[in-house]
Amino acid sequence: MISKLSSVLLLILLATVSSFAQGLAPEAKGDAKPDKRPAQELFEDANGYLGRKYQEFNKQKLPYNPKLEADTRKEQKELAIRNAATLEARSPLAGNDLYYLGMLQHLAGNADAALATREGHSPKRTATPTTAVR
Repeated sequence: MISKLSSVLLLILLATVSSFAQGLAPEAKGDAKPDKRPAQELFEDANGYLGRKYQEFNKQKLPYNPKLEADTRKEQKELAIRNAATLEARSPLAGNDLYYLGMLQHLAGNADAALATREGHSPKRTATPTTAVR
């Protein structure tokens, strides 16, 4: 009973935290035009994926399902991989593009690539988008 309650609360919390995320990811089009969205938007798309999906599940009043959660997390990881590949194809990258590429790589579970990207990040930058807000 407590386990189910904590699971529901976790889902609600995740949905609330990511409620600022933009709409669902754009659908792939048959004409295969390159994705021209800014790096930040590509990251926010992948980062907010879980929250959007959990909100959708809550609207459908779906009960908690560990397999559905695992599948949704896998979909988020795949989206992060696709968005990172989209960004990498725009080389040379610099500044915030490198920052968001590293964040996408981290979200995709590729810690080595994220670290390598971070090391390529300009050491002269004193404020990243996350520290600039503080």
